[in-house]
Amino acid sequence: MQVSRGSVYLRGKTWTIGFTCSGKRVREAIGSNRQMAEAILKKRIVSAIEGHHFNVRNEGRLPFADFAATYIDRCISVLKSVKTERDRVNFWVREFGTRPLGQITLAELQDWQARKRQVNKPATVNRIMCRLRHMLNKAVEWQLLDESPMRRLKFLRENNARLRYLSLEQCDQLVAACIAPHLKAIVTVALHTGMRSGEIRNLNWRDLDSTRASS
Repeated sequence: MQVSRGSVYLRGKTWTIGFTCSGKRVREAIGSNRQMAEAILKKRIVSAIEGHHFNVRNEGRLPFADFAATYIDRCISVLKSVKTERDRVNFWVREFGTRPLGQITLAELQDWQARKRQVNKPATVNRIMCRLRHMLNKAVEWQLLDESPMRRLKFLRENNARLRYLSLEQCDQLVAACIAPHLKAIVTVALHTGMRSGEIRNLNWRDLDSTRASS
């Protein structure tokens, strides 16, 4: 089996090893320590010569914090909402610290999602997790990780309905903006009763109770 001498080089801020085994190019991201990368390269080459090496699985040894720094430089700096997205990345840095990428599991992400759902709206939880999903997908793309633990994670169902209430000043402005007398009457009734437009337009005099001032 033919094995090249290999090399150790910086890819972004990550020391990466590379060598050729029987014509197949092998690359593996190691981390921020060059000496460790050199030691692992020697180990990989010995294993390849002995015939034990083929398609080494990338176990994601790079610390999450180191990966996040590279991710911010490459991906966040080009966005319009830099501060917001950098804060989201740093949120996950506080969560995982220097843990290796490969130690992040689907189970713990599901637990985190369930805990956050108790105090945050689904949309808020999803936005935070969406940034992490993009980060881990990039880790796979950059050959820092074999598979993202979020690959099978389901996002929360969102309710995008909004409740909005007018202030007294806004109510007065709305009535004043109604030029047609019949429209002003409909809007006034709606503001005081909460009735729907169709209900108001279908009212008859017999529906009104003048003694109780109700309808």
